[in-house]
Amino acid sequence: MDYRPDPQTPNTLLVTAARQTELNVWLDCLRDAGLQPDAVDITPCALRCMAAQAGLATDRLLLHRFDDHWLWVAPLGEPLTFGTFYPDDLYPDDMTSRSDGVAKMPDVLRYVSTCYQNNAYHQAYLSASSPEYLQQVSATLIPWSPLSAFDRQQPPLPAFPAAFAIAGGLAVRPEDTPC
Repeated sequence: MDYRPDPQTPNTLLVTAARQTELNVWLDCLRDAGLQPDAVDITPCALRCMAAQAGLATDRLLLHRFDDHWLWVAPLGEPLTFGTFYPDDLYPDDMTSRSDGVAKMPDVLRYVSTCYQNNAYHQAYLSASSPEYLQQVSATLIPWSPLSAFDRQQPPLPAFPAAFAIAGGLAVRPEDTPC
């Protein structure tokens, strides 16, 4: 289980949980292979599960903006590849002059193209943990709502659904069958 302060709601926490039994199965499998992970992160898989459930196009990169970094994930139609980067990775020489720390959206796709080693210039789907990251979106980045994956929606619905892209992906992903 992990938790952190909710940046949207003061005096509240966001909690991420995993079934210890499932996590132990994966850790045992990795240990049997001679691997000792420092961390286990299924965020890229969760984002892909949610995007697939929402019926997003399979040829577009997935981007998720967290408060302090970005996650990029290969398009659904391609093998799983992913990475993270920080705003100062985009502007290593002059980030100090960018006091706002905001990255220009075309620069994000250009940077991801160098990491992904595939053409990511055309368009990408964008989700974010906070609404301010979707306010300056260019035409190359397409905001999407994970709620579009669900046939039935019961009020009250979240004011900012994009923040639930990863949580929704964890909810809809199929059960694990490791090893």
